[in-house]
Amino acid sequence: MSGPGSAGRRFDWDGFVARRWARVPARLASPEWPGLRDRAFRLAVEISKPFRRGMRFFTLPNVRFFAGGEEIRAPGALLPGVRDRDLPGYLQRLAARLPNDLARVEIEQPLMADAAAWDEVRGFLAGLCDRVGCPLSPIVASLVLGRFDRHHAHANESVLLVPLQGEIRVRFEDAVVPARFGNAISLACRPGRMLYWPAGCRVRERCAEGGLALRLVIPHDPAAPLEEVRKLFATMRQAEIHPRDETPYLPFPPRKRANGAVAVPAVLARMHRALAQAEAVEQAEQALRVQWASRVSACALEPVPGFVACDALQPRDRVRMADGARIVMMPMGAGVAVWAVNGYAFAVQDTPASELLRRRLTEGGVHTVAELCGSGVSGSDEDAALALLHRLCGARALRRTGARESAGRSRTPPASVPGSARG
Repeated sequence: MSGPGSAGRRFDWDGFVARRWARVPARLASPEWPGLRDRAFRLAVEISKPFRRGMRFFTLPNVRFFAGGEEIRAPGALLPGVRDRDLPGYLQRLAARLPNDLARVEIEQPLMADAAAWDEVRGFLAGLCDRVGCPLSPIVASLVLGRFDRHHAHANESVLLVPLQGEIRVRFEDAVVPARFGNAISLACRPGRMLYWPAGCRVRERCAEGGLALRLVIPHDPAAPLEEVRKLFATMRQAEIHPRDETPYLPFPPRKRANGAVAVPAVLARMHRALAQAEAVEQAEQALRVQWASRVSACALEPVPGFVACDALQPRDRVRMADGARIVMMPMGAGVAVWAVNGYAFAVQDTPASELLRRRLTEGGVHTVAELCGSGVSGSDEDAALALLHRLCGARALRRTGARESAGRSRTPPASVPGSARG
C-alpha cells in the first residue's frame, strides 16, 4: 500500500547516508510525491492570491518575486494568478511582460498550506531522520518557479533540490574542503531525479527554460542549540521582563555606582534575575521536551499545517493511524507524558492503559473507537480516551475508514493542545 511514508521507505537511505550525506554532492532518484507534483503550481497560485493585492509582512507562507537579479517588493499581477492555467502558460505571460529579464517566484514554507503535500515530504524525510537524527532547527522548504540564474553559499546547511517541472543545472563553484567536493563540477537535473549537496558548497543554480522545484534546506548550524534556548527563554519571560511591551534602550551615558563603576543597565539586570530563577530553568526544560517531541514528530518540517475541525467520533467508527504518522512519547514526570504527532503535542496521563492505547495505535490495523476507548486512558476514563482520539484526528494522525474522509477546516489549535506550528 502506498502512502505519504512510502517514498521514504523505497529510497535507499542507508546507501545515501553511508556514501553521500555530509560528504559529496549527488544526483539521486527522487521520490514520486504525486500530490505535490500534480498540485504544486495551483498551490503557488493559491498562496500568491493575497500577495497580488499588496505586500504582506511577517507572514508564512511568504512570497517573493525577483526580476533581473532584483527583488520587486509589490509585484502584483506578475505573480501567478487564477487565469494562468499551468506553469508554461504563466512563464509565457511573464516573458511577454519582462522580455529582457529572468524572473522567478520564491515561496517560503508552502507545505504548511497543503496538508497532503506536507505528509508526502515529511514521510520522505522520516527515512533520513531515522538514520542521522532530527535537525535541531526547522527545515526550510520553498518552492521556486520561473527562469533564474543565481548564486548561493551554504556554509551551515545542506540542500535537497527536487525539480517538479523543467530542468535545473547546478554548478559547484568551490567548497570549504575542495579535496572532498571537487572544483567546478556541474549536475543537471529533471523531474524524476533530485540533487543533494552538503554544507560548505557555493553553487550557481540555473533554469534557463523555466521550471518549478522544491528546495529543502537542512540546517547544520553549530550555534543552533544556543539559539533555540535563547528564543525559548525570550518567549517565556518577555511579559515579565517588559510588562508594558516596551522597546528596551540602554542608557547613555551609562549610570555609575557610588564607587565609580558602570552599573549594569536595569533591563539587563531584570533579564539576569529572570534567567537565574530555578523555576525558569525547570519550565524551560519542560518546554524544550515538548518542543523536541513536536519537532521529531514533524521530522523538523515546520511550520506544520493547521489543526483541523473533525466531526465527533462515534463508538462504531472505524479508525486507523494515518500513513506516515508516528506518535512520539516524551515522559514529563509526575505521572504525565506528552504525545506528539504531526508537529502537535498533547499531555496524557502516563499509565499502563495509555501506553496500551499508544501501542495499539502504532501497531497498525483498523479499530473501532469503542475498542480503543476500552484500552482506557486515566484508568477507565473512556471520555479521556475519546478526547485524545479526537485530538489525534484534528492533528491528521487518525483517519476514519469505510467512509469518505473529510480533511476538515483548518483552525487554530485549541488551548489544551500545545502545538508546534510556529509561524
